[in-house]
Amino acid sequence: SFLAMMSHEIRNADERCTGAWSELLSHTSLTPEQSATVGMMGDSASALLQILDDILDYSKIEAGRIDIESQPLDIRELCDCTIGVLATRAHEKGLHLRLHVGADVAAVVLGDSVRLRQVLFNLLSKAIKFTESALV
Repeated sequence: SFLAMMSHEIRNADERCTGAWSELLSHTSLTPEQSATVGMMGDSASALLQILDDILDYSKIEAGRIDIESQPLDIRELCDCTIGVLATRAHEKGLHLRLHVGADVAAVVLGDSVRLRQVLFNLLSKAIKFTESALV
């Protein structure tokens, strides 16, 4: 399909960019400001791939071809990783991200980690976008 072909092309371009700056990093010592910029580049690359996945999933939903997995996943790790990807964006707005998972929530749950990560990423992205100050 057209979307699958475009996805492949965008992913290849993203991987080339990521590979190029990773190579540069391995041979260059950076100032703290440069390190922060490189971190933002990595976050942006991750966000781009997330958006691409969302577009592809939306097209699958419209076609009635989406599959939901049910696999064990560490909910705290999934939340930590998602927050890590968005931390730079929040920090740029002067916001703090805080994660609280209740003690009564099981460490491992059954679910679709890809879909859950998408939902959490989208909710947090919107919260960051529309929160002016304080805590998310």
